Amino acid sequence: MSWSEGTRRASRSRGGYGSSSCDVCSQQLPPLRTGESWIHCDGRSAAFVRQQYRAQIHHGRRQNSPCWNCGRELGCDRCAGLDVDRLCKICVCWATEAGLLAHGPITDNHAQRERRGGRSALPLSGYPPKWQDAYRRQPRPEQFVSADSVSEMQQKFGCAGAA
Repeated sequence: MSWSEGTRRASRSRGGYGSSSCDVCSQQLPPLRTGESWIHCDGRSAAFVRQQYRAQIHHGRRQNSPCWNCGRELGCDRCAGLDVDRLCKICVCWATEAGLLAHGPITDNHAQRERRGGRSALPLSGYPPKWQDAYRRQPRPEQFVSADSVSEMQQKFGCAGAA
């Protein structure tokens, strides 16, 4: 059985809040609510996997969708984390639109490329057009504070240096 077959096969919760076991490894699992199921995951995904789950068999509640760019599996909710923080280590890109919107494109300088074994991060132009548009449309916080606004704040709050 391939890795993807093992991770996709769901373990069924038997009888509502009753006991459940994994269909792949037969491990007894905590009960889940009716309609929820466990998935068997071996931690060998293309996502940056949490250290405690790296290449270890574990069980999650939700299989992550594959990388939009390379199609490789990205583990489960337990090992690969939240949608907004999920990265594909093969493509060096955000695996979800939420990640791109929250963090922006991955910066790509010489030191970072060296740490990634020479792999370059995907530039914004490499993401799907819909994601690029959403990223460009979202409001950005002001990066620089003008001197006028600083003096206004100092006067308003009675800080040192007020004129």
